[in-house]
Amino acid sequence: MTRSKTKPTVAKPLFDPATAIRFAEGGAEGRPVAASDEATLVLRLDAEVFARLTIEAARKEKSVEHLVERLIAKYLAKR
Repeated sequence: MTRSKTKPTVAKPLFDPATAIRFAEGGAEGRPVAASDEATLVLRLDAEVFARLTIEAARKEKSVEHLVERLIAKYLAKR
């Protein structure tokens, strides 16, 4: 004996994987995001540390950003 259906059949929505990925990358608008090799990082430093970092960057004739990037890369390479 078969039971009567109490719930109607629900049709599954069409799923487009490419659109879903584009939506996830671009936020609610679904705009595609260009891949980048760089990211933004905010560091909070004491005034004394920033002053020493600035002096060291000037001594090495490099930018503060370059020094910080190298320090982070060196630290992560140790792990």
